[in-house]
Amino acid sequence: MCFAPQADVVGGAAVAAVGIDAMRHVDHRPGHVALAALPLILGVHQIIEAFVWWGLQGHVPQSAGRSALWAYLLIAFVVLPVLVPVAVFTLERGTRRRSQLAPFVVIGVGVGATLLVAMIHGPIGASLAPYHVNYLVEGGVGLPVTILYIVAVCGSLLLSGERMLIL
Repeated sequence: MCFAPQADVVGGAAVAAVGIDAMRHVDHRPGHVALAALPLILGVHQIIEAFVWWGLQGHVPQSAGRSALWAYLLIAFVVLPVLVPVAVFTLERGTRRRSQLAPFVVIGVGVGATLLVAMIHGPIGASLAPYHVNYLVEGGVGLPVTILYIVAVCGSLLLSGERMLIL
């Protein structure tokens, strides 16, 4: 979350540019492509948040702001907890390391599914606060799900056999 929609756009564009460059230079192994796509996805995510801001401020149609809210939450709650452990899993070549990473993939898929169901059942919303946007998703978004989210994303990266991912 950024402190203003303009900062979201500038920061998102910079991060997306890094992602585009990473995608241009990556080999085409699935794990490499998925990891190289992360900055692009995160950059777009930041730009989408600007539209959430603008929707809440009345600068874009309410439908555009609502669509941006859904897109923002889908990336944050469904795409990232699944994509990161799956990318790390597919990057690994050894069966021993892959078997160690498999639980993180399962946890990530479970977290993503739980949060998707919570979003669908709603309500979801956002409100402006000083220097940030407050997001609301009721049902399923408690401390245990948050901890499992962190375990799936950070745990898979830390357990990777790729030294650069660990760093």
